[in-house]
Amino acid sequence: MQAGYDAVVVSSEDTDVFVLFLTFSSSTDDSLFQKCGSTRLIDVKGVTAIGEDVCQALIGLYSLT
Repeated sequence: MQAGYDAVVVSSEDTDVFVLFLTFSSSTDDSLFQKCGSTRLIDVKGVTAIGEDVCQALIGLYSLT
């Protein structure tokens, strides 16, 4: 990142935020985490192992549901 940070942490339990995070995760090389509750961190870059194409397609599929 330009500011010199190593990771991005978004604090939200909302599924919409998670899908957006997955969609745009390929646009950065930094570590991405979603904080759910007071202690749970989801490693978004680890979830992207399902493939970039799937992550890009999720936003369209999610908007239909």
